[in-house]
Amino acid sequence: MSGRFIVFEGLDGSGKTTIGEAVALATNAICIASPPSEYNVLRKFICDEGDHLTRFFYFLSANYMLSGRIQKLLKHNNVICCRYIYSTIADLRYYWQPQHVGDDLRRQLERISLSLVLEPDLVIYLTCEHQERMKRIQHKIQNKTIEADNINPQYGEVVHEAYLEMAKKNWVTIDTSHRDIKNCIDVVIETLAPFSETAV
Repeated sequence: MSGRFIVFEGLDGSGKTTIGEAVALATNAICIASPPSEYNVLRKFICDEGDHLTRFFYFLSANYMLSGRIQKLLKHNNVICCRYIYSTIADLRYYWQPQHVGDDLRRQLERISLSLVLEPDLVIYLTCEHQERMKRIQHKIQNKTIEADNINPQYGEVVHEAYLEMAKKNWVTIDTSHRDIKNCIDVVIETLAPFSETAV
């Protein structure tokens, strides 16, 4: 029997990487992140110099590559991925310039991108209030290791609405705003219990 593919999505500071890695350790799953480390050498250049389509195709290619890697891992493992194609689509919503090419193309790109990658068994969408997120990522802000737009409240609103629009039956939303990390991990593990019973 193949493993289960679980995705953690959410804005920076929502806890997806910290919680995803902890849950993977607790459940003996493999944890990977998107984009993969091999892509880091280009990331700053793409994000600083590229337009909205350059960003989109950079992240799409990363997710497409990861999708193939995940399919192989699932033969013998459960896989947790921190960020996936949904982040790419949500990011595109914010940067899209409809006055140049129109929204029809954006919708087509979103449909095509979703069809190119493996669909997860479950998406855990972690939400968090803006001020709490800013506290959590303060060190990234001070060290300038986070994109400026990611701390913009408007970016958070647009991306959040995009996530909600994409949410389907296999999505679970967990608000981490007023929970400590242990409680968040416990809630996620409880959510995953039905999947663990039928996993590898």
